[in-house]
Amino acid sequence: VGEILALQWKDIDLVAGRIQVSKTLITLHDKSSIQDCPKSESSFRTISIPHELIDLLGDYKKRCQEKFSSGKIIFLDDSDSSLAVSFLFRNFKGEFFPYSSVRLMFTKVCKRLHIEHFTFHSLRHTFASYLLANGVPITVVSHVLGHRSSNITLSIYSHFVPQSDSLIVSTSSHMYDKNFDEIVRDVSSF
Repeated sequence: VGEILALQWKDIDLVAGRIQVSKTLITLHDKSSIQDCPKSESSFRTISIPHELIDLLGDYKKRCQEKFSSGKIIFLDDSDSSLAVSFLFRNFKGEFFPYSSVRLMFTKVCKRLHIEHFTFHSLRHTFASYLLANGVPITVVSHVLGHRSSNITLSIYSHFVPQSDSLIVSTSSHMYDKNFDEIVRDVSSF
């Protein structure tokens, strides 16, 4: 959630379809601030995004710009307004959304959709599980999640990596040569 809440519009390339993760929002003693580095070096990453998300973000950006130009977004301090508008997720006073607000909004949406026992962080697990179950290589999923090593991803999601038995059989069957029987007979005659 911290990485999402810290996103600025400059981190999103809607033309190329990429998001650059380079910071996180941290909250200590009910005060939020941007930390210029995520949890680890591997947390700095560029993530390709699907066209559907590009369209949603483009629409959201347009709505944010309309709210700002219409005066519906109010800033406590004029010097803060340009910075506040550059972030994707701010409240109407230009302040960061605290994680507790995000959790509350997400819980309300889940309740409305009759989804139980699902947290915002569950979206991350669902996404990773879906990618792995559909054959995306573990190294790619590890990069998208910002894990330091593919071993971390594998230790959490190994049960979602598709069984490879059929892949082994189909791949190894291509190794079969018409002369294989003759070679086996020749070797067994020694």
